[in-house]
Amino acid sequence: MIYRELGKSVLKVLIIGFGCWPVSNDWTGARDKDSIATVNEAIELGNNFFV
Repeated sequence: MIYRELGKSVLKVLIIGFGCWPVSNDWTGARDKDSIATVNEAIELGNNFFV
């Protein structure tokens, strides 16, 4: 995974953000259980940048 500083802060985030709009059941009909599992898996794999 490649991380970079976020702006002028000391925070380091993954260079590719995880787009969160698909996990909202309002627009996609995604089930909460599946959405939570997907986000948890992304975190376990090292993602720390959610947009």
